[in-house]
This record gives sequence, structure tokens and C-alpha cells, in this order.
Amino acid sequence: MSALTSSIPAQAINTSSSTWEQICQLPLADPSFGQPGAIDVIIGSDQLWNLYNGERKFFGNDFPIAVFGWVIAGSYSSADEDSTPALAHHAQLDLDELVRSFMEMDRVLPPKAVIDASDPSEQHFAKTHRRNKDGVYVVQYPFKNNAPPIGATLPQALNRLHSLERKLLRFPELRQQYFDFMDDYLSRGHMEVLTSEQIVEDPATCVYLAHHAVLKPNSSTTKCRVVFDGSGKDATGFSLNDRLQVGPPIQRDLIGVCLRFRQHRYVFCADIEKMFCGIQVAPEHTNYLRIIWRKNEDSPISH
Repeated sequence: MSALTSSIPAQAINTSSSTWEQICQLPLADPSFGQPGAIDVIIGSDQLWNLYNGERKFFGNDFPIAVFGWVIAGSYSSADEDSTPALAHHAQLDLDELVRSFMEMDRVLPPKAVIDASDPSEQHFAKTHRRNKDGVYVVQYPFKNNAPPIGATLPQALNRLHSLERKLLRFPELRQQYFDFMDDYLSRGHMEVLTSEQIVEDPATCVYLAHHAVLKPNSSTTKCRVVFDGSGKDATGFSLNDRLQVGPPIQRDLIGVCLRFRQHRYVFCADIEKMFCGIQVAPEHTNYLRIIWRKNEDSPISH
């Protein structure tokens, strides 16, 4: 082996302090334990006594050492009478280097902001996004240049709505939670009811998204969430998602998130309620986010 270990200890210890006073009075195997020093050789306990030549020197209170360095050894109890009566002293190979390497690996550095300027979705965002006076972001959808014309989506949305209504009739509690969610969406301004003049029949100018419920019984906030399905196909066999550019992932790496919890003594965790609903879609693109909805099966359908 080219190297056994780094100097032990890695740094000098001030043994003159009162903390070490009682320890230094003991008959230590290595009185200079506080000074960094190299290990010359490591010998297995099965070979130690074959190399030990019996010559001893004495230091202080007749404490023996071997001619090749300080030795700590002794017998141990074993059922095997032929076992070697010696204790192996364990030394970690390159301990100082390994610990330093582990600390560097465990260290969490601020991520470098690397943005691919050639990414089509990034280029679109940089050119089209803006912020209102109140600081709210307003964005447009990054449609692909070669996306086919939009086909009819209202018939599929109607079929999904009728299926949803039949399901909600069977589960009154879910039905009420669904109503509450939609009412909250309206009251917060995340969506608005269109007038008859605003409803356009041209399929190429709008997309109707089907919606359904996702239940999370263990959620402390909203147990029922309404999901708007952008993967539903239109009459041409393409969905809204198919027509949009897919940008790079922006979520934090989970391992990095866990490690950041170790940077400080106290950790503060918070949730921004309905954060993505706080990002507005440009008015010219809101027609691509239409839904149909009604509370009562006998009522007219609202857009």
C-alpha cells in the first residue's frame, strides 16, 4: 500500500489545558498522542508476535514499547485455545482525506443558474411574459410552430361532464366538495363565466378541457381537487399538451432538498396555496383553457 493513513491526529491538540490534565497523568501508550504523527506500519494480529523480537525499552513507569514503535496488545477470551492472544488495533485508511471528501460531498452549494437560451420554450417565455403592476406574472402558451390546427373539443368535454355528473350523484359528499372547489375557483378569480356573446363556435380558436376529481383523504387543506385534463384528444386526435413545447424541468432535486435541511439549525417550511393559479394566462390565450360546468343537471351548461 502506498499510504496507510494520514497523520493522526490530523491537528495538534493542546494537552496543557485543564481538560486533559487527568488524562496526561495516566501511563499512556503514546504520551505524545496530541501531536500529529505518521503510522509507519500496520501488522495483522496473527503475524504480530512472529515479528516481535522480544527486545523492550522502557519509558517512564517501566512502560514497555517495541523497537519499531508503540504497541498496544493483549489477550482476549475465546473458546479456541489455539487462537492468537492479541488485539488488533484498527486504523482507518486515509481517515482525514475520507472525512474531508465526505463533508465536501455532503455540502450543499447554491445551484448555478444555467438557462438554455436555445430552448424554444425558454425563448418564447423570454419574449412574451410580462408582469402586472401588482407583480403577477402573465404568460402565453408556447405553441409548437408545426402544430396542426385545433379540432373540435366541445363534444368530448360534454361527454366527460355527463359522466362526471352521474358519478357525483352516487357520492353526495364528493359532489359537495366538487361544488365547493368550483365555487372557490370562481370567487378567487381563477376562472370566469362567459357571456353568450363571448362563446365562439369556431373550434380552431378555443379548447375545452374535461375535468375530474382527485381525492386526497390525508390532505390537511383540500381533500378534493379538480384536475383539468390537457391530455384529452380533440377531433383530429391531438391534445392541447401535444401542441405545446415542453420546457426543461424546474423542480428542485429531491436529494438537494433533503440535504439543505442540514445546513441550518432551524428549518422553515411553507406552502404557497394555489401558487400556479396565481400566474395569469394572457387574455388572448384564455380561450385555450375553457371548461363547461353546471351544478344542477337540469340547469343550462355554463362556459
